[in-house]
Amino acid sequence: WSSDVCSSDHHGNPQLAANFRRAAELTALEDAEVMSLYDALRPGRSSAARLLEIASDLESRGLARNAELFRQASSTYARRGLVAD
Repeated sequence: WSSDVCSSDHHGNPQLAANFRRAAELTALEDAEVMSLYDALRPGRSSAARLLEIASDLESRGLARNAELFRQASSTYARRGLVAD
């Protein structure tokens, strides 16, 4: 994956490179947990507070890039009314 990330950065696609980096972090997790995280990110499935709890847990386990994604999702979803009650 490393060459794909470098190629993505080099060819002006930093978003794709960031996706590859987050995916690389997720390889440390069991498939069921990855699916649970995916489900939590679906609009209306989690509260803003829950997304921040997940972010904190991911951060504590060294998954900083994914933690940041969940923090951003919490803020964005709350602003757009996409969080669960």
